Amino acid sequence: MNRETVSRPSPFRPPKEDELREFVNLSLNLLCIAGVDGYFKYVNPAWETTLGYTQEELLSHPYLDFVHPEDREVTVREASHIASGRSTISFENRYLCKNGSFKWLLWSAVVHPERGLIYGRSRLFRSKVRRNAFGRTARGHTCARRGANAGESYAADSTSYLRKPRLVRRIHLET
Repeated sequence: MNRETVSRPSPFRPPKEDELREFVNLSLNLLCIAGVDGYFKYVNPAWETTLGYTQEELLSHPYLDFVHPEDREVTVREASHIASGRSTISFENRYLCKNGSFKWLLWSAVVHPERGLIYGRSRLFRSKVRRNAFGRTARGHTCARRGANAGESYAADSTSYLRKPRLVRRIHLET
């Protein structure tokens, strides 16, 4: 590559549908299109790689079937916010893997109400590793209480992130 080649941008032509599909299929993020009816309409190959289900399995069941039972209420609430015309920037819930384990996903989504479609992107979410009062590392939320009994407080609360969905920060944008 010489200087002349770099100094002149080549003309851009919009990609064709098959080129866009190839681009989407390369993503390590879990990309999806869901209907406001509660079913996935499209999932990219990263879903199968991450959760173990085939595309056919994911499309043939309501997406709530794959959400951890303790996360369903907050997921329904978030989906209704999105379906009402708002976008979400950051939302977490746990999804069931085919092997029976659960993985935390961090979501962002926008809706196209005229089409009845939600366009979503998620990725595996790993909590920040932090140290408790005893200097040990742990995963999850920051300890709410500080002081002499911070370690005891932390021990009592340390598994709460395994039992409850976490709403990191939800920002709604008018579309």
